[in-house]
Amino acid sequence: MNRFIKGIGTYICRCCNRRTRPHGGDLSAVHVKLCEECYELAGLENSILDGQAPSRETCQYYVEKLEAHGIEAKELFPSIAELIK
Repeated sequence: MNRFIKGIGTYICRCCNRRTRPHGGDLSAVHVKLCEECYELAGLENSILDGQAPSRETCQYYVEKLEAHGIEAKELFPSIAELIK
């Protein structure tokens, strides 16, 4: 099944500079020009900064997805890096 959204092309993620395109039905990441992984990690980091504790496993999952593309996710999201030490 193709999860890309028809009619919306690729764009460069403002955080990791990777060319990406929207996935699934949620276009929130597109509006802020972030890839799916950076969008999720930014939200998780925001939760940490607000005093909430997101799942360590969820954070690790998105970090690993970015690192699979050669992106140093722990440098981009220091609060996440601290959580998953």
